[in-house]
Amino acid sequence: MPGNYQRKSARHSWSKEDMAKAIKSVAENKMGWLKASKTFNVPQATLRRHFVNRFFGFNTTDVRKLAYEFAKKAGLSNRFDEDTQIAGWDWLKGFRVCNPSISLRAPEATSAARARAFNKPQVMKFFELLEKLVIDNEIPPSKIYNMDESGLSTVQKPPKIFVQKGKKQVGALTSAERGQHVSIAVCANGAGNFIPPAMIIPRKNYKPEYFDGAPPGTL
Repeated sequence: MPGNYQRKSARHSWSKEDMAKAIKSVAENKMGWLKASKTFNVPQATLRRHFVNRFFGFNTTDVRKLAYEFAKKAGLSNRFDEDTQIAGWDWLKGFRVCNPSISLRAPEATSAARARAFNKPQVMKFFELLEKLVIDNEIPPSKIYNMDESGLSTVQKPPKIFVQKGKKQVGALTSAERGQHVSIAVCANGAGNFIPPAMIIPRKNYKPEYFDGAPPGTL
């Protein structure tokens, strides 16, 4: 008879519940990475990866703290501040130069409810139900519409221009001193057909020139 298999690695020995608790404790600033990892018995590297995938990205402070922790744990010589336990801004600048594939971006604000709903199992379940609904009711692509709203400003952002060094103020002509926000709702179906868009202009009285260049039938 074959002997009982003994697991040689502790990988994936943590539970999803413990990982969720660890993520929550870090997100609410109740614990640091190391303490949460030990408290809930989850790998620190895995915790960081799951944390980022749950809409908690690393800001500049997080990256600098991580650099300090890594250098300390690896025994690497450094000139980081021992009091604040964080890498300096010069290090961060050099890190970004050495890693051009990593960019600093402003994240889109996502509600907690939306973040919880936006995961692979939920998305797959939605499309499975949608596929069944379309097949059972024989709905053609021309009957499936998608609508979205976008906002535009009447004052365009001027491009960067070359000027003489030392010039304090640089101006560029725009259409108005204070721009106005115009909301546009567009809708199309799966067959590629579009419904004329609807524009919401913050004015009581409309003028024909507001729709110059717009698709026929624009509201």
